[in-house]
Amino acid sequence: MNKIIAPAIGITFLVQLAVFLIGLGNNVIISRLLGPETLGIFAIIIVIVEIVFRIVNPGLDTSAIYFISKKQFELKEYTGTYLINTLIIIVLGILILLLLNQVGSVTLFSEVINFNFISDFFTVIVFYFAAFLIYEFGVKIPLGLEKYNEYNKIQLLKPIILFILLIISALMFTLQLDSVIVLVGISFLVPALLYWRLALPIKLVWRKEPAEKSFRFGIKIMLSNLLQYLNYRTDILLIVFFLSGTEVGWYYVSVLIAERLLFLTQATSTILFPSASSSEVQQEKTPILSRLNFSVVFAGSLVIGASAYWLVPLIFSAEYGNSVLPLVVILPGILSLSVSKILSADFISRGLPQYSFYVSLLNFCLNITFNLILIPKLGITGAAISSSLSYSAALILQAYYYKKITSVSLIDMLLIKRNDIKRLKFV
Repeated sequence: MNKIIAPAIGITFLVQLAVFLIGLGNNVIISRLLGPETLGIFAIIIVIVEIVFRIVNPGLDTSAIYFISKKQFELKEYTGTYLINTLIIIVLGILILLLLNQVGSVTLFSEVINFNFISDFFTVIVFYFAAFLIYEFGVKIPLGLEKYNEYNKIQLLKPIILFILLIISALMFTLQLDSVIVLVGISFLVPALLYWRLALPIKLVWRKEPAEKSFRFGIKIMLSNLLQYLNYRTDILLIVFFLSGTEVGWYYVSVLIAERLLFLTQATSTILFPSASSSEVQQEKTPILSRLNFSVVFAGSLVIGASAYWLVPLIFSAEYGNSVLPLVVILPGILSLSVSKILSADFISRGLPQYSFYVSLLNFCLNITFNLILIPKLGITGAAISSSLSYSAALILQAYYYKKITSVSLIDMLLIKRNDIKRLKFV
């Protein structure tokens, strides 16, 4: 069935744009209240939580989109098993956080890495972790059902909740790091419950067949997802190792701004994956969607690159002036990601997640190597250079695999064509 997905992408894009603007306001508030050093600790906590999530999750959330959209199982039966698996994964993740809390520190290359901040904020970190996982697993339900209106409404609600909580809390008392973590957790938990509501009534029975098939599909994606996330956040961990928490705060702001350019890409890949999973015709739309995304991100990169020198200190305060150069340097990498994320969604929709794994592995190896060389020499700018180089190299490999499958070249994925805008109404 050749379903027109451009309207859904367009609406999701507008929602992502609104989420970006409100989210930017939230990040400005948090950055100004915490300051670079405490913001750095906040960033490290987020990274640790998301790494633990990817370690304990065998790709079951991505599997849910695939199997729900294909309607291979009765929905009540599948979501009951899915919910039980979600709860098991939350418990496993909390056990790992507890282990990190007990370890306290590790020695690497004669340097001691402390996890004392985990014990300082353990209770709120566990709350944030549970809320984050319930959200991450719940958000896949409307996507699998292709209920994009419900998905978008609740997506928009999430940053609004956080904005209201931040404003009210800031007026009532001085916000500390633990308070911010709790507020962010609440902003995940409320939308999560609304997403899970779409699966009601849930038949809370664990079934072997959907669990086994989801695991077999998801485990192929698990390592790819973990490596992909490490590609995006290893630089933060290495900045902590080589530099300081303050420099993590500066770098986190630059990455935060740069990655917001991907809101259209996120909208496209979000809709493309479930749609393409249920129809081969939808997979043929990948090149035009890639070209349009690349063009929008390219235009946005030019605007941000030209205005960053005065815009970042103006919005985030003069304390974040050191975020400007890394922001500009990482923009070519963001351009590469604008195409990579769409190709990844295409590969998984074809049942070929191994290609995404190979790409993520190359990206990870290059990223680690470049970061180890450049961060000690160039600081956070070296981390930004590493990201741009590794993302671009990974895109080249990804384009090679895509051409092997479809005969479509990388140039055809990047350069917009004269009639692309006209063809949007048929996409």
